[in-house]
Amino acid sequence: MGDFISKFQTPVFNICVGILEGEPIFNLDDLKIEKLILSSKNFLALNPIVIEADPFLFVKDDTLYLFYEEQRGNKGKGILKMTSTQDLKTWTTDVVILEEPFHLSYPNVFEYDGRIYMMPESGHNNDIRLYEMAEDMRSCRFVKSLIEGANFVDSTIFRHDNVNYLFTSVYKGNSQYEARIYIGDDNLDNWHQHPQSPFSIQNKDARCGGSIINDGRTFYRIAQDCSGNYGGGLNAYSIDELTTVSYKETFSCKLMPSRIYRNGGHQFSIVKFRDKLVVTIDYLTKSIFVKDMVARLCSKLTLNN
Repeated sequence: MGDFISKFQTPVFNICVGILEGEPIFNLDDLKIEKLILSSKNFLALNPIVIEADPFLFVKDDTLYLFYEEQRGNKGKGILKMTSTQDLKTWTTDVVILEEPFHLSYPNVFEYDGRIYMMPESGHNNDIRLYEMAEDMRSCRFVKSLIEGANFVDSTIFRHDNVNYLFTSVYKGNSQYEARIYIGDDNLDNWHQHPQSPFSIQNKDARCGGSIINDGRTFYRIAQDCSGNYGGGLNAYSIDELTTVSYKETFSCKLMPSRIYRNGGHQFSIVKFRDKLVVTIDYLTKSIFVKDMVARLCSKLTLNN
């Protein structure tokens, strides 16, 4: 019976924000949950929210900002939203900060050279785009395309030893990914591929799952494990060597699936806020929506005929 029901379930993503209590920083079972952003629960919904995902945290002055993707329907278009807090208890009303004619996700917000930028996933537009955030962080303006010509997904810039590296993945079709590194100049221009790029073509680690993390001792690349299914897992890899001519990394630990987040997830972000380590993740669950169930039944009947 369980297998029969699972055939009609829709994978959905939800967001969790919590305070990390204890070590190590990747132990998600020790999160003290402060906020949840949940997908639609109404099984009769005609246009349900199926994705609340790709959360990024950013601290500015005395405020913690949470940026994330929202998508309605399995074939819908992702938009980017933001909410903020000053005490982890009261959060502002969510606002849409960016919507384009094409799908958006992965709102990677970072500071560079005194300015705050966002580099979302815009692979459906075949580029990696840079936006500058407004002073109030409630909107942004397009600055330029950094790289063009492929379906780039989940990109992050990492400045190391005075060199700008851009980690990204290229979707090759048929659920296949290719992990690349690009090197750029101080103006975030003139990007060219690293000599060891692509450094992975394995679905178990070729797609990024957040920014580069520093625990005070080691830099970690967060990678999605898509070897079983999309969103099925998340791992941390220690960056052992990164220069303009070499790159080496080693598997460190599994973040998800975990004891609490058994189905998996595909995003991790961590910041220090008010002397606390605050973590956000998205996690995978499954729901039943009548609209999707009917569509699948019709599809099966069509194929059988």
